[in-house]
Amino acid sequence: VPAQSDLDGDGTNDSDFYKFFEECEKQVIYEFQADGTYIEDRSSCSPGSDDQSKSTWSMNEEQTVLTYFGRVFDIDEIGSTTMSLSVTTDLNGTNVKETSVFTKK
Repeated sequence: VPAQSDLDGDGTNDSDFYKFFEECEKQVIYEFQADGTYIEDRSSCSPGSDDQSKSTWSMNEEQTVLTYFGRVFDIDEIGSTTMSLSVTTDLNGTNVKETSVFTKK
C-alpha cells in the first residue's frame, strides 16, 4: 500500500522513502548479535564520534517474527547474507507496509 505522503512536493504520493534519506543515513550499520544484543552505529552521520544505540532483539521459534527497539516485524526473508523485515503501520490514516532489507557485510 503506498504511503499518502508527498515528500518531494511533486504532487505524487511517495512510497519509496529511502531516496529521501541523507547519505549518511544510508551508511548506518546495524548489528544483530548472537547474544540478543542489537547495535545501531550512526557514526557515519557524526564523524569523529561514537554515536551508537544499543538494545536487544529476539526472534520467535518459527523464525517468522523479529522484535527490536520495541517494534515487531514480520521476517519476509532470512538467509546467510540477507534479511528482509516488514511491518504495517498507520500513516495519516492509511496502512503502509514498511520494508527494511539488511545485508551482511
